[in-house]
Amino acid sequence: KQRETLRFLEGTLFSDAMFKVKPELLRKLTLDRTNFGPTNQDYDLGARVLGIQRGVLNQLTDSSVARRILSSEAKATEPKQAFRLTELYDSLQNAIWSELKGARDISALRRNLQREHLRIIAGQVVRPAQDLPADARALARESLKGLQAQLKATAAKPGFGKESRAHVQDSLSLIEETLKASLQKAGV
Repeated sequence: KQRETLRFLEGTLFSDAMFKVKPELLRKLTLDRTNFGPTNQDYDLGARVLGIQRGVLNQLTDSSVARRILSSEAKATEPKQAFRLTELYDSLQNAIWSELKGARDISALRRNLQREHLRIIAGQVVRPAQDLPADARALARESLKGLQAQLKATAAKPGFGKESRAHVQDSLSLIEETLKASLQKAGV
């Protein structure tokens, strides 16, 4: 069920195809006026989508979820078949950063999701919650290293727009700073 749910999320919530809206409709959408003064009347689809994605990402990467997944391996009749934390982290990263495997430009919705994912994983490495299992922090660090390698390879590829290239470079910088900070914090 966990694998099924993860595949469902990958194909829906973490896919920008799910949120394709015709520009004509977006131009017609506005926010309700309030009696408390002027408000921004534009409907910000990107902010709404990111809010939904952020909530699910936060839930999936929560310390309590990591602890439950780690402890479930010992409870499984066949431990090799158990859903593992590395499977969750790898699946999320592959779904969220899928553009790095090809030469597809990265849409604004996807860049927002990728920044959020990077913020969460970097936070687990540098400022982990007190109850975050050590294995979760170690896997987050390994995820950053893998993502760093993918981003470096992507940075050299042609076919990306200026925004995507800037996003890739910015993400690389954040990962490098995070990995340095975690080594300094550990006293290495």
